[in-house]
Amino acid sequence: EHAMDPGYARDLGIRLEDVVRMVTCNAAAMLRMTGEIGTLAPGAGADITVLAMDHGRFTLSDSLGEEITSSTRLRPEVTVRAGKVSRPDSPLLGRSLGRAA
Repeated sequence: EHAMDPGYARDLGIRLEDVVRMVTCNAAAMLRMTGEIGTLAPGAGADITVLAMDHGRFTLSDSLGEEITSSTRLRPEVTVRAGKVSRPDSPLLGRSLGRAA
């Protein structure tokens, strides 16, 4: 699992809306590509990922190997990149520790 799931962000005191901003328009600004990426504005490249929120019990880890358990996670359902639609196919996306109580 990856660290930018809603449960992990919540545990760090970050709202989901702020996480989305961090990985879209804020990232575009850091790359000096505001208006070109990180937005759904007319004329911008529309690379989109549709996410599903799963509820259960998930172990989330970051790039340093730190782990926490969360009751929610975001899972990619569909990605559109340069007009090409793809669906994720990874055994990691189905890994759960069971349902939350």
